[in-house]
Amino acid sequence: MNKQSQCINALRFPLAVAVVAIHATVISVQAEGMEVFNTIFHLVSDGVAKIAVPLFFAISAWLFFVKGWTWQGYAEKLRRRCRTLIVPYILWNTLYLILWYAAQELLPSLISGNYTAIRDYRPLDFLRCFWDILGGTLPINGALWFLRNLIIFNLLAPLFYYPLRHCGTLLMPLLTVLYALGIGSGWFISMESIYFYALGTWLASNRRPLFRPLRHAHLIWLLWALLLVATLWWQPLTQCAILTGCLYATHLTYTMAGRTARALPSRLSACSFFLFAYHTLPNALIGKLLLKLPGMDSEAAFLVAYPTLIIATTALGIALYNIGIRLTPRMMGILCGGRAATATTTRTSSPSAH
Repeated sequence: MNKQSQCINALRFPLAVAVVAIHATVISVQAEGMEVFNTIFHLVSDGVAKIAVPLFFAISAWLFFVKGWTWQGYAEKLRRRCRTLIVPYILWNTLYLILWYAAQELLPSLISGNYTAIRDYRPLDFLRCFWDILGGTLPINGALWFLRNLIIFNLLAPLFYYPLRHCGTLLMPLLTVLYALGIGSGWFISMESIYFYALGTWLASNRRPLFRPLRHAHLIWLLWALLLVATLWWQPLTQCAILTGCLYATHLTYTMAGRTARALPSRLSACSFFLFAYHTLPNALIGKLLLKLPGMDSEAAFLVAYPTLIIATTALGIALYNIGIRLTPRMMGILCGGRAATATTTRTSSPSAH
């Protein structure tokens, strides 16, 4: 368990940065006809980074079930998830509702006009901000669909645990095939989130590690690279690429966890939830500002702006987190579901989510 915890701590911050990269689309949507840029963006944001949320689901499920199952323990875990999931989910969406309104009123040129202005919301729309206001699928803080689905899965934990504990050897291959074929990718609760939460549940319920070394790992890495390149021409291979990438990531994390733990400051790992929850609006605003800079009409400029956006959003998140933890540690702890309190420790914060 200690090695698994070490792996989770080592992986949390890189996965949070990967989520920031996924949402760097404010740059890519303006890059029509830029073949080199679009290829790189596809391989990174739509390729390598796409393993982040599936791994978060698997980690969250594994942590939920790894210490065994009892109904009393289930009730206690749900009670703790109120603090670590539900409270941050409500607070961050409320904060985003306020910030989006302010941005729409004060900085309209930097905000997409694809969504209804908040000043025109009907009463039901304010409730939908916590469920599916964006495109009928996302809460107002779009990245928090992960927390919403995770809350649902944790409530339905017995429906995952008992079938997978007793029939997992039959169910997991079936779910793997369904996921690899892309079935359910457009569902409100996507097959991807169901599959990886089920995978974490199955591993934990059978006392299997989530991270372990693999034989012939170099071949898995090669297969992942080939699948990523193949998705440039055939999108249906995306799920196979994500599966292969997640498998390789668990091997790589296991083999490098000790060195990563020494090289990665503990506060970076601790701020991963804050970075994940905060980044959507800053990503959009910084990206729009970069696009307004002189000379942003060439592919070379876009190739510079893309990593600059990811680095700037991440650096700002780290800075805000550290300022917050110094000035208002209690509030930061509430916003991060208690995870901020682990900034000076090395134990795993309960990332049933992140």
